Amino acid sequence: MTLLKFSALLALGALSADAPLQSASERPLRILAMPESLILRKVTPVYPLAAVQQRVQGSVWFSVLIGKDGRVEGLRVISGHPLLLASAREAARQWVFQPVAVRGNPVRVLTRILIQFSLETYLRPGQVAANRPL
Repeated sequence: MTLLKFSALLALGALSADAPLQSASERPLRILAMPESLILRKVTPVYPLAAVQQRVQGSVWFSVLIGKDGRVEGLRVISGHPLLLASAREAARQWVFQPVAVRGNPVRVLTRILIQFSLETYLRPGQVAANRPL
């Protein structure tokens, strides 16, 4: 697997303005949003039964620390409905990203991810809900 070059991130405009250039062994590189093309594995969360019964939908935002190997090392909830948090957290822990490098050295990355829950996509029109709780 190849490592993404720092210059490519600059060209994409994906670096935050408050991310000072530091050695790769120091603080994680801050990227406002990882491009979709750098998400190698995106796990869809299970819609929680209580959320479906109460017709709860919406977005869950996380601050994510991505390790040098592209795997999630840490998660912090930014926002989201309490009934959706556990399922979203479980899914987000399984995401895998393409590793990022600065000057040829792998670095950890701090970014944000969004996980959305929509009852419309959970229960599509014409779908039999026998195996889906309501």
